[in-house]
Amino acid sequence: MTITYGTNVPAGLFLPGMIVGSALGEILAKTLKDHTEYGRMREEEQVYINTRKHFVVLGCGAVLAGYTRMTYSLAVILMETSQSLSLFIPIIFTIIVSNQVGALFTRSLYQRACRGKQMPILIDKVPRPCKKIIAEDLMARDLVTLKCVDTLEKIEKALNNGNHHGFPVINSRGDCIGLIPRNYIIVLLQKNWFYDQSMEKSENLN
Repeated sequence: MTITYGTNVPAGLFLPGMIVGSALGEILAKTLKDHTEYGRMREEEQVYINTRKHFVVLGCGAVLAGYTRMTYSLAVILMETSQSLSLFIPIIFTIIVSNQVGALFTRSLYQRACRGKQMPILIDKVPRPCKKIIAEDLMARDLVTLKCVDTLEKIEKALNNGNHHGFPVINSRGDCIGLIPRNYIIVLLQKNWFYDQSMEKSENLN
């Protein structure tokens, strides 16, 4: 999971997380069985198999909730997997604790992935360091805008302005219809994905 994460290969993160969590639950169950009086007592009652299954399910839920920050959907998945109503309260408690502990240290794995790929996604809460920042501190007075279909000369002029990381996109009426980041424009130029007006005119004539 560590090697394949961040690559363009659809290796997945959900199933490896379940395997890691289940393994940790299995380790805890064996530790309790071998080194505690509780484990020996449960073994004598011949219910160790059921107890082991509970630890495996809870370990799986703890790891998944810790790095995905899922809540209700994860509880439903674990309930369907375990087929045990007696685990409902322990599963909910485990998910809540894992979410809160994870939030004390960092964002979820998927949020960090979006941030690492510089995807312009708004989060549901304002970060603490940004609460006192006003729009005037971030926005420029001299706007550099781009049209839906613009020339390379204007795009080059906009990119040469090193103070802007994104450019408002306006339509023919002058209304802002979106924002395009600087790195997106650079990728379009590197890939030579241009809009050829001469080809469109020839198609209209035909």
